[in-house]
Amino acid sequence: MNHPTLMLIRHAEKPAADERAVNRQGAEDGQSLSVTGWMRAGALVSLFGPANGRDHRPLLPQPHHLVAARPTAQRPSTRPRDTLLPLAEALGSSIDEQWSAEDPHAAVAAALRGLEGPVLVCWRHDDLPALAVDLLMGPSAPSRWPPSRYDLVWVIQQAGPSWRLTQVAQLLLPGDSACPVPFARRRAGSSGTAPR
Repeated sequence: MNHPTLMLIRHAEKPAADERAVNRQGAEDGQSLSVTGWMRAGALVSLFGPANGRDHRPLLPQPHHLVAARPTAQRPSTRPRDTLLPLAEALGSSIDEQWSAEDPHAAVAAALRGLEGPVLVCWRHDDLPALAVDLLMGPSAPSRWPPSRYDLVWVIQQAGPSWRLTQVAQLLLPGDSACPVPFARRRAGSSGTAPR
């Protein structure tokens, strides 16, 4: 079976305490993105879309499948879907919202590994590490996605019999960091892939 490249991103920026969330038309919508979040959502088109000059990020193939965490009664925000909307339009793709962050991570991971072609997953930051661990099927991922970080892509690829995680900086907006999320220190003899 040909396993796809799985790329994980956090949804784009939510409003800070002194901001408000807005929908694409600029109307107030507490479940959507901040203005900065919409800027990032638009900039993701240059990172993953069909534009020329994508060669500067060879680890980020153009996705064939877009997946966003579905809103639920417990987590009603539409930020994962909103983050992928501009890219979906640029690619002429739909956004798959059949899974939510409340579904078992192992079941979601198994389904994602079975999808065709490169897959871009936009999820909620507090659930990304657990999803990554289940996608990796053994090696560990960073134990947390920092709440202040919206600017990373975790790329998960099969490497022989195992899977590896590589961190890629988006570097799309002012203030984006090139620093990866640190991996927790491992005990002697534990396995895992170091960040790149």
